[in-house]
Amino acid sequence: MNYIDVFKEEDIEVNWLTLLIGLDGPANFPPLVDVAEIINFAIELLDGTSDRDIISIATAYVSESEAIRSSLMKLSKRVDCNEEFEMRKWRYILLKSMMKDVPQDSLYGLIFLTEFWADFDYPSDRPHLVQGQKNSLTPEEYYSDEFFEKTIANHYTWLKQELNILVKQ
Repeated sequence: MNYIDVFKEEDIEVNWLTLLIGLDGPANFPPLVDVAEIINFAIELLDGTSDRDIISIATAYVSESEAIRSSLMKLSKRVDCNEEFEMRKWRYILLKSMMKDVPQDSLYGLIFLTEFWADFDYPSDRPHLVQGQKNSLTPEEYYSDEFFEKTIANHYTWLKQELNILVKQ
């Protein structure tokens, strides 16, 4: 999957820091952007630029991953954004793409969602409750079909709200 295209489809801006996080692997995820995608991104920006780091990436070979990463790090430091906001972009994209894979069984579905949020160290703005963490839900209540359906609905609501925050202005 080309996540750069997914960001563009969602009208979420991709910048050098977004790419660096994707190259390193957001949170506990493996790398989700490869060097070839970063080269192609830089090529799209070549017209009218004299930035040495962009030119360096755009003209690099895929095998020059360390040089590309070095230029990418320099460029990401010049971007007017912060890592927390860029990580939110990745959370949104990954959750949206994973929602179609949530098991329909309430037990396995809730475990699936808990594992997703665990990979991001349970951010405070997550729409997901973990049984026994800051709540008094019994296992019977937590793993019920009713609670599962409510949790799924909360995740879709969160995705809509998060997209409104993340879209390009």
